[in-house]
Amino acid sequence: MQFLIGNPLGWWALAALGGVLVIHLLQQQAKRVEISTLFLLDNVAPNPMEGRAFERLRQSIPLWLQIIGVLLITWQLLAPSWVRPESVQRVVVVLDSSLSMAAFRHRMPAKVMPVLQRLAQAAGHTEWVVLSSDTTQSVLYNGGALDGVRQILTGWHPTKGAHGMQPALHLAQRLRGPEGLLIAISDHHLKLPAGAHLLAIGEPIDNVGFSGVHTTIDKNAATWKVLVKNYGTIPQTRTWQLHINGRPTAPQTLDLQPGQATVLQGLFPGDRKAQLQLVLSDDAFSIDNRLPLVVPLKKRLHIRLTTDAPMPEFFQRFFARHDDLVQRDPDLVVGILSRQANRQALANGIYFASKTPSETQPSGAVRGALATSHPLTDGLHWYDLWVRTPRPLAAAPGAQVLVWLQSDPLIWLSRTQQGQQLICNFALDDSNAWQLPAFVVLLHRFTERIRATVPDLRQANLETHQKLDLATGPGANTVEVTTHPVRDGAAQQKSVPLYQAALLRAPAEPAFIVVTQGDRTLARDAVHFADAREADFTRAASLDTVSTHTPALAQRHSRRDLLVPLWLLLLSATLLASWFYTERTP
Repeated sequence: MQFLIGNPLGWWALAALGGVLVIHLLQQQAKRVEISTLFLLDNVAPNPMEGRAFERLRQSIPLWLQIIGVLLITWQLLAPSWVRPESVQRVVVVLDSSLSMAAFRHRMPAKVMPVLQRLAQAAGHTEWVVLSSDTTQSVLYNGGALDGVRQILTGWHPTKGAHGMQPALHLAQRLRGPEGLLIAISDHHLKLPAGAHLLAIGEPIDNVGFSGVHTTIDKNAATWKVLVKNYGTIPQTRTWQLHINGRPTAPQTLDLQPGQATVLQGLFPGDRKAQLQLVLSDDAFSIDNRLPLVVPLKKRLHIRLTTDAPMPEFFQRFFARHDDLVQRDPDLVVGILSRQANRQALANGIYFASKTPSETQPSGAVRGALATSHPLTDGLHWYDLWVRTPRPLAAAPGAQVLVWLQSDPLIWLSRTQQGQQLICNFALDDSNAWQLPAFVVLLHRFTERIRATVPDLRQANLETHQKLDLATGPGANTVEVTTHPVRDGAAQQKSVPLYQAALLRAPAEPAFIVVTQGDRTLARDAVHFADAREADFTRAASLDTVSTHTPALAQRHSRRDLLVPLWLLLLSATLLASWFYTERTP
């Protein structure tokens, strides 16, 4: 049966033992009575009357009675109790999955386990439930063994970016029940629901790390720019290197004032398959000290301009930079759509109404186009658009009208089994649409939408947890994802069913990833960490509100000493006996 002390301050009562011993060490003062004793004394010099103030401690009944009295008083002040063997408590622990917790992961068992061990002693049996603040994860542990909780804490790897813990805390509230205990473990102060307790294990860290990357491509070269920031409160000095295909450059020194950010920039090598990695000297938060890069590479679309395509020079200039003009197997078609065309057979394309000779007169231009709310038209203004075509096409049922002109649909988006079509209900060369920024942006957005559906190679620099947005094609029923962590660790490979490929996200830590489908390479990407909220440790702190609640929890699951009346009776008897023997002593 577990023994508990309700009032540890009661131990101070033992200090009274020192007082008892001091009293018994003092020499008892003799009473002076004057009588004539000369006839009894020898004729010698008198002995001195003074002596030592303290004398040798001698055992006596009053001494032992007083010691027993002090012990009985101490026992009562300690408020002892015994844990009921049949008592049961449930403790739900929610671990903060934010990546900032990685800086304190090594200290978590040493900080948390003593608190949990004291909780385990507060009841006869404890049921432990360990959850992650990432609600997409299942329960990490559910059982009665504290060693199981220790293993979870030792192997804990937080992977999520900045997020709120409220959904996980609400779930934990339901799991703990009316009598259970809820503990949130984080590295900073949290606003918790009623009845929850915080165990914060963080502390401020002077962190320096990469916080963002920007790449540009022009006709001559591709460049990269990387932002480095000092999140700390004191000046910091770091060294950095650039690794190109594993070969490092000479280290360079970087001095940053508190809160200062600076830009590092350079050119990508000519090899489009090259892998770059920027490396900072390590600190307590290492995940933002390495930033991998690849040469950005967009998918190249195969564009076919039909023989009757309007203004071919305009579209040749529009597609010249990133795409190829072809005659067979196009990804996107630009042409004229007649009234008699079978629209269900249309593939991905941009189609315009035909122009008739009677419509070439300069009069009859119509203005006043209005756009609907749609990702393709958001932020675009069409009030300068004018057309002279009488809008001969009709929007098919289910089409999404993007731009209206008076009561007629002017531009709409259609879908068939073969793809998507952007249909413009006017002749391009009989309008000023090709001169309007809104129309050019609309074409660009639609082209990028088509590009995202083409199963071809792309190279991109992504952030951790970012959606991969893969486009798959016919062939293999699975995609293979190979991850090469930039830190120590072997390459990891997993096979994902084709129907789950759209759900794939970048890994939680910086890495190079390659995604393939059969013999086709879909992506070669670099993943970097750029969450400035998680890299800032100025709000990190330590706080324990659990330990102050543990005594009250222990009292709930224990029973008090039933012999208190007996101890009080013995104490009274001891005091009376001590007084009696003291008075009898001559």
